[in-house]
Amino acid sequence: MVGDFGLASRMPRGPDERLPQVGSPYWMSPECLRGCHYGPPSDVFSFGLVALESVGRVDADPDCLPRTGNFGVDYVAFARDVAPADAPADLLRAAFACVRVDPALRPDFGQCADQLEAVLSLVVGDGQIDSAGDDVRGVGEEMSRLDPDYVPSPPPAVVASPPPVVTPVNPFVFPRTSKMTGSMLFCSCFEVAMQEEEEEEEEEEAAVTRRKAPPPIRKAVSLVNR
Repeated sequence: MVGDFGLASRMPRGPDERLPQVGSPYWMSPECLRGCHYGPPSDVFSFGLVALESVGRVDADPDCLPRTGNFGVDYVAFARDVAPADAPADLLRAAFACVRVDPALRPDFGQCADQLEAVLSLVVGDGQIDSAGDDVRGVGEEMSRLDPDYVPSPPPAVVASPPPVVTPVNPFVFPRTSKMTGSMLFCSCFEVAMQEEEEEEEEEEAAVTRRKAPPPIRKAVSLVNR
């Protein structure tokens, strides 16, 4: 795996410190997207998204990888519609655990490594993983019951014209601020600015400049006819 540290952020000093929002939106954790405090569990979420991309052989685009309205993953829809029927169930469980909405419920990277080593121990002679008896769809249902923050996606909109066109849920279509354009939101690599704070600072600077500016010189106009 290759990491791009150009969009990295330093470790927070404490639970009250708010770091800049950095990253590519589809891989960013819910807490980071909402502008809340985030730390190492946010990286675990991103790792889980990459793992799900590998399992389902799809991009992280919500049109391909089902998401929920609270920026989580739709476990049921992914297991049902995206994951191959022969996908290793234990690997899917490990990836789902990483993308829980609540960062406190995600494993740390040490626990992730232990889970992946357990999956590798199931590899048989031909390179396949022995997951006989495990139903991939059942893993999605199981995780939806275990995660208290799981929000079932509403029924997709279906256009009544053959063939039916299904519109998946995409929580990223509504930017956090109305001034954030679609190109800013969906570019593959960008830094989400603290836009509200920057705008407030700009307004304060403009107000200070206006106060310091000298008053306009008013010329006396003679009303006496020459």
